[in-house]
Amino acid sequence: MDSERTLDKFLGSVIGAAVGDAVGAPMEFWKAERYGRIFGGDWVEDMYDFREMATHPLGLWRPDPPKGTSTDDTRLNQVLVEAILKHGLHLNAQFLAMEFIDRYLRRDEYYPGYGDLATRQFSYGYVGACALLGIECPLRQGVPPYVIQSHASGRGYPTAVGLYSMPAAGLLHPGDGEAAYKQAFEEAVADFGRYAISQIP
Repeated sequence: MDSERTLDKFLGSVIGAAVGDAVGAPMEFWKAERYGRIFGGDWVEDMYDFREMATHPLGLWRPDPPKGTSTDDTRLNQVLVEAILKHGLHLNAQFLAMEFIDRYLRRDEYYPGYGDLATRQFSYGYVGACALLGIECPLRQGVPPYVIQSHASGRGYPTAVGLYSMPAAGLLHPGDGEAAYKQAFEEAVADFGRYAISQIP
């Protein structure tokens, strides 16, 4: 960090994303009219408790968690932030892919007590990361990496482990949103769409 202001922005981004996750997670996928019935208006000003929400690899990892509990959004952002701290401006898609592979292979160390949920959350990123690095993935034995990258899941843009996992990418380009988006797009580990587009003659 070259200045106190930069550090403040970095921390603000990371903490703000975690708070946004914690505020929004209990009401994700609600229909708009339900907000008005529950909150009496259009604005949510406080944490909302989790009611009858089951554990899920892409959601809560414990039953009946306290208000302010985060989900996979924060876990994925943590991977990126730690990669930025490790590699700085040298961060690229390959380094980030290695971070996802490490998270999957050492999931019991990173997430003690939540190995099964971590396995299911990070298996998708693991497969995408192996494909990006040109490695045959043990979870898709016999499937060449280029095949995994080209199927695109019907999408032509970075998938859930793509821009979804890159909210902190702007920290590498303060004040330059276009450069931040470009780097996020280029480093998206599971950007199957990029491979498919590159094959168009």
